[in-house]
Amino acid sequence: MVRVEDIYMSYRICGTGYPLLLIMGYGGTMNLWEERLLMSLAKKYRVIIFDNRGI
Repeated sequence: MVRVEDIYMSYRICGTGYPLLLIMGYGGTMNLWEERLLMSLAKKYRVIIFDNRGI
């Protein structure tokens, strides 16, 4: 977790390489990303996912 002004936001980073930021659609948390997709992308990229503010 990281503090952003008055709130805490969860995030996760996996893999190495060029950063790839994945942003979940409105109302979804980072836990909705398929683990297989994340691990597949992490073979080539530094994958960053997070929970949107207020989610």
